Amino acid sequence: MVGQAKNKNLPVIVIGGWSTRRASYELVMMDLGVDREIHFLNPGRSIGPGTLLQRKVAEVRRYVEENQIEKVDFVGHSLGAVVATTLAAETPVMVREVVLVNPVGVIGNDSYWRLVRRSLRSFASDLRRAVAIGEVKQFLRAVMASAVTILRNPILTLIREPALTASTDITSVLRGLKRMGVKVCLLKSASDWTFPNKRVEETLSAAPFDLLDRWVMYAEKSATHNAPLIEVGGALRQILDCAS
Repeated sequence: MVGQAKNKNLPVIVIGGWSTRRASYELVMMDLGVDREIHFLNPGRSIGPGTLLQRKVAEVRRYVEENQIEKVDFVGHSLGAVVATTLAAETPVMVREVVLVNPVGVIGNDSYWRLVRRSLRSFASDLRRAVAIGEVKQFLRAVMASAVTILRNPILTLIREPALTASTDITSVLRGLKRMGVKVCLLKSASDWTFPNKRVEETLSAAPFDLLDRWVMYAEKSATHNAPLIEVGGALRQILDCAS
């Protein structure tokens, strides 16, 4: 059996964002893997019954059940944060903590085309980062790999997934998780242009701790929306350990 419900060091499932590959999270997973069993999922690549979000959630649930995981901590990035919070709300007994990394759904009203413009700005930020640290070739390889991943999706998923991203608001779900005793931490990069921090602050400013247990903002020159790195070793472990 993977992990025990009473164990401080519960297994962690990292749920990736749209079109992001496992390689984007390797440093995070290596850091957490010092004393945790780490799993990575990027669900929802097939057509089937239910909405796209329902299929993503069902895929993660199946994975948890098949691996006989009794209780888990989720780290959800971007759209993966929506999957994590939805599953936690449906089955709170399964989840101790959800860490939302640059999440979808916490900036209030949005639109498809505003999201597209911000995503292009985020892409430019990622490119500048790659130039600054001398990793342009690696960046272009990652872009090509993501493009291949995207193009392997059914055409309806290519249309629906960005639309789901733009239309999602998880604030009511977070309020419910708080009532159910599931710990929620919001982890935001200062240089996330896809979901700007100013919009997050405006959305949550009235009563943020009615929704969250912790709200952590970090400034790393290497961190962007799609490269959610925390270069200080052990930082994410400390955040998760606060729930124990």
